[in-house]
Amino acid sequence: EDLARLWSDFAGALDPAALSWIGKPAPAFAGKKLEWIAGGPLAPAALAGKTVVVDLWDATSLNCLRTLPYLKAWHERYATDGLVTVGIHVPEFPFGREAGHVRRAVETLGIPYAVVSDPGLELMAAWRNVGWPRKWIIGPDGIVRADHVGEGGYDEFEAAIRASLGAAKDGRRWPEIMDPVRP
Repeated sequence: EDLARLWSDFAGALDPAALSWIGKPAPAFAGKKLEWIAGGPLAPAALAGKTVVVDLWDATSLNCLRTLPYLKAWHERYATDGLVTVGIHVPEFPFGREAGHVRRAVETLGIPYAVVSDPGLELMAAWRNVGWPRKWIIGPDGIVRADHVGEGGYDEFEAAIRASLGAAKDGRRWPEIMDPVRP
């Protein structure tokens, strides 16, 4: 019912361009019902000067689970260069609102980055999002630089991460862009 309410708030009221965050300051990770499952809370000051990948996902969504190997690999590859990854768990079903469910999913899936549970759909509304999976890149200046809805586009998204991070640190070279996990 919360998702239906959220959708009705947006459907027909905003054009697709109005839903985009590209070139705009990113919303804060703030809300009354949020529960940080891992690595948080993350205040805007803690993220200043960092490139942030935001992944809006649900642990029961096959589409979301298919993006997970890429998110984990990007976190591993680029965290030392200043990348912060934040998963926003937005439940598709009522049982997904339970923090214990999200905590077990994060542990079972081996998610190594910060995850916040959004049972009241506060962040989903703040980001004006209507589906998942969805990924954004926030640049070091707090401005959203990239937005991707659904699966695919992994090579372009990784290239956008690199562009936001700038040059590899300490004379290192970037690893090759990640090969597709499956065709």
